[in-house]
Amino acid sequence: MTRRLAIGMLIGLGGLAAVLVTVLGFAGTRLNPMVEPLETSELDPILTSFQLDTLDGSRLGPPDLRGDVVVVDIWATWCKPCDVQARILEGLREEYADQGVAFLALNTGEDPETVRKHVEEKPFGYPVLLDPEAEVTRTAGLFGLPTLLVLDRLGEVSYISVGLTGASVVRNAIEKARASSSG
Repeated sequence: MTRRLAIGMLIGLGGLAAVLVTVLGFAGTRLNPMVEPLETSELDPILTSFQLDTLDGSRLGPPDLRGDVVVVDIWATWCKPCDVQARILEGLREEYADQGVAFLALNTGEDPETVRKHVEEKPFGYPVLLDPEAEVTRTAGLFGLPTLLVLDRLGEVSYISVGLTGASVVRNAIEKARASSSG
């Protein structure tokens, strides 16, 4: 009876997850169904032109990295899947070292000291940008974490994913961005 109950609960949870994905739009680039989705052309200026303070005191953003494919990981310290995403991206950063692919970790909605403490425990191998007021994500209407962006060498949005994204999917997005802006 206990095994049947456990299986039934798993099936029920799977069904609930499917309903949430459909109703809340987790499969798309946006998680807030109350906000009118922006077209990619509207997202491009928001997600490609920001420059933010970094944890090390400099200022950096996608415009500074034109000519490279740029992977932007939007995360927060309280987000456990964000920690997993960071580990996945660290492996890819090592794989793409010296191949014209840059990585940025954009912390959203947290004060710099909270971010600094987290990064001391779980360091990033790439720059950490600070957006304590969540201006970038709020303006773009991106409300789920982690959110992953891939910008091509021309600085245009090539890929957006909300939620944990596996290494093979990110690798494919990077390769697509490299190919689309290589000609």
